Amino acid sequence: MECLIGCGTWIAGKIAECTVAQIGSHLGYIYHYRRNVRALETENNEVNDKKKILEDLADEAKRRGENIQDDIEDCLTKVVEITQDAQNLIDDTNIKCGLRGCFSYLVARYRFSKRAKEIRESVVEIKGKIRFDNISFRPKLKNIFENKDYLNSATREKFVDGIRKALEDSNIRMIGIHGMPGAGKTTLAKEIARKALSNDWNLFDDAVIVTVSETPIFETIQQQIADRLGLKFDGEMISERALRLRNRMKNEKGFLIILDDIWNDKLKLEDVGIVFESDQKGCKILMTSRFETVLGNDMGVDKNFKVDILSEDEARNWFGSIVGDQIVTSPAFQKYGNKIVQKCGRLPLCIVTAAHSLKNCDKLPLWKIAWRRLKRSKHDEVVHTAIKLCYDKLRSDEAKQLLMLCSLHEEDANIKMENLMRYCKGQINMFEDAQSLQEARDVVYCLVEELKDCCLLLDGDDSDDGDDSDTVKMHDVVRDVAISIAKESRGMHCFGDGSEVEKFLEKRRFEDLEALSLPNGYLDELVFERSKYTQLQLMICMWKESSLKIIPRDFFERTEGLRGLVFSRNELVASHLSPLQNLRSLCLRDSDVEDIAEIGKLKKLEILDLSGSNIKKLPSEIGQLTRLRMLDLNYCEDLQVIEPNVIPHLNRLEELYVDEFGNWHRVDQVDNNGKRSNAGLDELNHLDHLTALHLFVGDVNMLPKDLLSQQLKQYKIKITFMGRSRLARIEGVSRQLQIKHTESSLLREHGLEMLMKRSEELLLEGLNGVNDILNELDTEGFPELRSLELTSNNTIQHLVNSMGQIHLCIVFGRLEALFLEDLSNLQQICHGEVTVELFKMLRAVTVSKCNRLKKLLPLFNARQIEEIRISDCNELEEIFTHELQDHVQSGLQLRTLELENLSKLREFCSEILLKKTGSSQKQKEPFVGHSITPPLFNGKFLCFPKLEKFVLRGCHVKKIWDDQFLASSTSFCCLKKLVVANCKFLKCVVSSSMAANFKQLSDLEVKGCEAMEIIVSRDEGTDKMSFPQLRFLWLEDLPRLSKFSSGIFSEFPMLSDLDIRECPELKSFISESSEENSNTTVPSLFNKNFICFPKLENLELDRCHVKKIWDDEFLASSTSFCCLKKLEVYKCKFLKCVVSSSTAASFKQLEYLKVTKCEAMELIVRRDERMDKMSFPKLSFLRLRNLPRLKTFISDSFEEKANITKPSLFNENVALPSLKTVWVEGVDGLKMIWQYGRLSNNAESFCQLEDVNVEKCKNLMGIFSSGMHTRLGNLKWLKISECEMVEEIFEMETSNCGIEEVAGKQEGLETVVSPDDEFVFPQLREMELQSLPNLVSFYAGRHTLSFPLLEELEVIECLKVKAFSGSELLSYQGRHESLFSTIFSTKVTFGRDCNCQITLRKLPNLMHLMEEEEEESSQQQPQTLAFPYMIDLEVMECGRLENLVPSSISFQNLNSLMLTDCDEMLHLLSSQTAKSMTQLSRLEIRRCKRMVEIISDAGVDHSKGGEIVFTSLDQLVLDDLPTLANFYSGNYTIRFPNLEFLSVNRCFEMQNFSKHSITSTQQLEKISINGTSYGGPELESKLKSESETESSSNWMVGINSIIAKHCTSHHRRTALQELSTEKDITPLNPSEE
Repeated sequence: MECLIGCGTWIAGKIAECTVAQIGSHLGYIYHYRRNVRALETENNEVNDKKKILEDLADEAKRRGENIQDDIEDCLTKVVEITQDAQNLIDDTNIKCGLRGCFSYLVARYRFSKRAKEIRESVVEIKGKIRFDNISFRPKLKNIFENKDYLNSATREKFVDGIRKALEDSNIRMIGIHGMPGAGKTTLAKEIARKALSNDWNLFDDAVIVTVSETPIFETIQQQIADRLGLKFDGEMISERALRLRNRMKNEKGFLIILDDIWNDKLKLEDVGIVFESDQKGCKILMTSRFETVLGNDMGVDKNFKVDILSEDEARNWFGSIVGDQIVTSPAFQKYGNKIVQKCGRLPLCIVTAAHSLKNCDKLPLWKIAWRRLKRSKHDEVVHTAIKLCYDKLRSDEAKQLLMLCSLHEEDANIKMENLMRYCKGQINMFEDAQSLQEARDVVYCLVEELKDCCLLLDGDDSDDGDDSDTVKMHDVVRDVAISIAKESRGMHCFGDGSEVEKFLEKRRFEDLEALSLPNGYLDELVFERSKYTQLQLMICMWKESSLKIIPRDFFERTEGLRGLVFSRNELVASHLSPLQNLRSLCLRDSDVEDIAEIGKLKKLEILDLSGSNIKKLPSEIGQLTRLRMLDLNYCEDLQVIEPNVIPHLNRLEELYVDEFGNWHRVDQVDNNGKRSNAGLDELNHLDHLTALHLFVGDVNMLPKDLLSQQLKQYKIKITFMGRSRLARIEGVSRQLQIKHTESSLLREHGLEMLMKRSEELLLEGLNGVNDILNELDTEGFPELRSLELTSNNTIQHLVNSMGQIHLCIVFGRLEALFLEDLSNLQQICHGEVTVELFKMLRAVTVSKCNRLKKLLPLFNARQIEEIRISDCNELEEIFTHELQDHVQSGLQLRTLELENLSKLREFCSEILLKKTGSSQKQKEPFVGHSITPPLFNGKFLCFPKLEKFVLRGCHVKKIWDDQFLASSTSFCCLKKLVVANCKFLKCVVSSSMAANFKQLSDLEVKGCEAMEIIVSRDEGTDKMSFPQLRFLWLEDLPRLSKFSSGIFSEFPMLSDLDIRECPELKSFISESSEENSNTTVPSLFNKNFICFPKLENLELDRCHVKKIWDDEFLASSTSFCCLKKLEVYKCKFLKCVVSSSTAASFKQLEYLKVTKCEAMELIVRRDERMDKMSFPKLSFLRLRNLPRLKTFISDSFEEKANITKPSLFNENVALPSLKTVWVEGVDGLKMIWQYGRLSNNAESFCQLEDVNVEKCKNLMGIFSSGMHTRLGNLKWLKISECEMVEEIFEMETSNCGIEEVAGKQEGLETVVSPDDEFVFPQLREMELQSLPNLVSFYAGRHTLSFPLLEELEVIECLKVKAFSGSELLSYQGRHESLFSTIFSTKVTFGRDCNCQITLRKLPNLMHLMEEEEEESSQQQPQTLAFPYMIDLEVMECGRLENLVPSSISFQNLNSLMLTDCDEMLHLLSSQTAKSMTQLSRLEIRRCKRMVEIISDAGVDHSKGGEIVFTSLDQLVLDDLPTLANFYSGNYTIRFPNLEFLSVNRCFEMQNFSKHSITSTQQLEKISINGTSYGGPELESKLKSESETESSSNWMVGINSIIAKHCTSHHRRTALQELSTEKDITPLNPSEE
């Protein structure tokens, strides 16, 4: 018990102790409140002082460019936070503890005191962490590369992207960039460095650019790299510095060194210390040089890139961006800007220099001066010096001389290397060591390669004429520099124009001239200057039009030292060339020379080129050219005779070209006198040195038995064949034989076997009598053949038959290309056992129309083939066969595979088991391990790692790829283009697992597959799919296609073009699963959950039965479709709207929208709750065609619909600020296009409109409201036609004031425009109003209409039109209708600077073109110039038109006036108006049945007399005017000083042309009166006889007489009878009257 009491006592004591202690502690907070707060304040002040010192130190360090240590930054942050908390507490104690004597006061003291003590402890702790030493460090900064001169363009970006891929490749250590001087190598290198360090690429930690130059200084290179690495040198030797630098670079993980402008092999990277270890994969070296071989051979780069010059568009854009786009887009400035860019040769350095000199210069004369200076200059001196240095570096003088020779060609010419060889023979010291022409040719090729390596020559373009000759080009800048060097040091001149010739003649330095070129003609100046050219060796002249028809003999006497002469397209007399006894090379291509006998006197001639000339005969005198080594008669189509025995005398001839002469003498025939009339081919056997021969043989019987077959090294012989081979040219092929429709026996008789054996290209078409080409034509197996084309044969069964006597190891051992077509009996290419050596070099195979062929080749003979094209082989079942000795997968080299119209094709490669028999022989059995309908590619033993293009068209396969193909396989990983078309049994293109291999696919086309249901089928476990490089996708004519794929999220990151046509069952591009789809009532074509098109630019839907294009879940924030530029929707008959407003908000780049023939379409944009207002900021083209239910572009809200009386196509809910073209056709639901009142909130919309075309909208009532004119300042073309309900083009908008119109609203305020204001259309050029039956006027308001630039106006078939401007309706209300039945008034003005052509047709209410002015107005302005610059007026079928214009109107610039079928018109013009028509050149009046007189004096005072002169009239036609009495019956004298043609036909009341004086001149060439014509001397005689005078000034008296004689009473009675039988003019309806 005591124990329990003791325990309890002890426990109670402890409880009391703890309780009292706790209470004492809490009471202490209240008691020591002030001490705790003061202590906190003291500590806080001390910390703030230290913080201030630390911040000052940190600021000073930052000013030194140093970074603050992270712990110091953290410390300062915490100090700020803690001191701020402390200060806040101190401030609160002064406010909240100010009231005493209440319980709340004690609570506050307790709380603040406790908090003060806690914060003080934190302050003390942070104070202890503050230090002032080592607070900062100097950071290692990345190099910054400014690159203002870089041009960002598509081609440059592609180049940079290629460099990026190389930098990312861990197997590539050194990369080279080469190009000609000024091409932008250094700028590109800087851009690559900048991007490599940017956050986008982030490839390297740092980079440095070092310029090497021609003489590299190792110390400088080492120092620049060391500075970037923070390495200090202390005056060590170069080798020691190299070791230190190499050791320092071992620490770098990502470092880029750019060595710029390397010239030679003097720079040794090891000697400098630029060496990266093998494990430093992230460190690279980028080099630039002008010389490709320096980078490739001397520096040993892993990959080389060539910088090309800019494209024309890039050059112009860059030039414009520097000088100012606003300046260069002006037509005048653009003209000279283009010239400057062209002169700069599209070289960046030249363009930058020229552009900066004209930057922001808006004075055209300065541009002209700059162009002239640039034209005369040597381009930028930097570029000139750089090219000169390249030239000086050339190793041989021959290379320099060849470059000078290239500069003699015209600018931008494709220079044939063959021509260079021929020209070089005309220069001393060229090819002195060459023993033959082929050796000289080889030297030229080597020299060209040397020049290319220095970028002084470029590869030539493919020629348009199909010539396969190798060509080169010179850049314009290089050519200019070369021309300059040639003039200064070589005496070689190229005269571009006549001024250059004149300057040369002024200097009179004829003795220095060694070579001259006249690529543009201008030879006549040199000919007329009678000076001697004693040193001239070579002259090249391309003939242009000149006063010099034939070059005189004395000119050649003054150039007798010539060794080379080139004339092209010249009319030349060969005898004038006889003074040129030193001539070695004569080229007269395409010349008009015919008789060339005198050329035989040029004894030293070695090359004679007459190709393409007009010679008809090669005379016997040519046989005197015993030194001739080349004779070129190619393309001489008129050549008929080569005289016998000419060719044998040319015993040094090495090369003979006669590819179109077919009149060779047949060996077995002679003329009656025993002599030959033409040379025979047997004469060629006398040419012991002949090594090259081009020949056409029209008949195989012309051939001798042995045709130089052994000694010919290069030949092209065509036997009865004039076409071209269809196989691509194989480089290096020099021996070609082409034979057509010839019996094989004749080939053997004439000894062609040897030619065939040695041929590298062989074409046999229609060769009859051959069953086995190997055993019958060449038993050695064509060992030299590289290209074989075999066509049109019905006897050959096998190309290779192992049952023959030929050893198969040598058969077609070098064959690279094989073309087989129309071999109707060909069963197999290889028959029997074949060896691996067969076709071992084969690269391309084309087979077509071989209808018995079942397979192509064994697989082991086809592994190296790169191209296979097979078409129209109805029995072909497989391409290759494979003998299954093992299951090792083998890779093919195939790059292109095209299979077309192969209806029985089963699989690409079948499997054959090799079964060993007891005799150790192999027995073949078909492998039956596959299914009944195997896929085309089974994936078991074939791999296609290089296939880039695959076309499958018209093949009846059911499956293309086996499911065994895996994404890990390399097969098809390089496929770029896939076309599947007209495969009627194919249901699917590819599975999702196989499609994973298509990483490089850029073009996918699927067309005309009637069973196709899905493009990519889904494999189990596949939820995501990507086509990373696909850019073009085309689906067309797939009637059963329901989806592209199903349930797979599909990414198309690069897709730019998507074209879907005639896919009626396609509802969803990527369909959802069946469970999800069951909840969707209207599936959309594109679902945001399954597709991603971030770069799609063009989308076209054609005849697709979709009900919805985009899912409503697509938001503006989505990246899909954000780049869409062009959208076309055609014949989607179930589609009610194109897009919702929330989805369309992402169409910020849309430029082109076309919706056509969608019969259910009600809206273009459906407005949803998430977005009321929207904008298409870049849409410039809009076409809506045949949309019968469309009422508006974007839907209105419910409130808006209630307040709208006439809905319009466009409203305030959509902004179209860039729209330029609007084309609306066949949209019957429209009432109005533009209502200005509904667009007032879209101030920028439609201000860029240029072209408006509205057609066939039968319910449309108006086009524009009047306020819209303020936004049509850029309108250029306006056409409104076939809109039945339209009454006005511009409708009036009225305010509460009554008749004034509201012309503009800004920010909700109406602006009332005065009726005196103008409606100006400042840019309108063409306007057409056609077939508008209810149109009354263009505009019925009070405003004046102004068209200052109108060039063409057509108003056709507008039955109710009364006035162009309706201001008369307002001004003359209550007056007679005739006062405003006029199309023009003074309220319509045309500009004085435009030439307007006006056509008015079928306007039955039109009575006048323009009304007479009011009396008071006319007194002030006696004559109104309504159409001061109108040049053409045509008026047709205006039945109520009484006259054109009142007498006050002038037509002073009218050029042509045509009036037809205006039956109410009595006279055409008043004499007052006629006097103004001095520019009229053509006047035609036809079928105006009541026309009495053309010119009338009615209402005109002509008592004072005078004359009417039609100064420019040259054609006057009066046709079918049955009541016309006179042209003019007044008292004025009428003159036609330039009249050339007069026609008066069916004007039977016309007794004379004029009753009074009419004069004319002798310009009249022809008159026609009622079908009788007089012209030339007959006309002159007739007029003289009728006028009874010799004076031509009174010839019109004769015309009056002729007219009177032809209009007899008989003619008049006939005319009246015809007139009485015609129907009367249909009277107007009473309502119309």
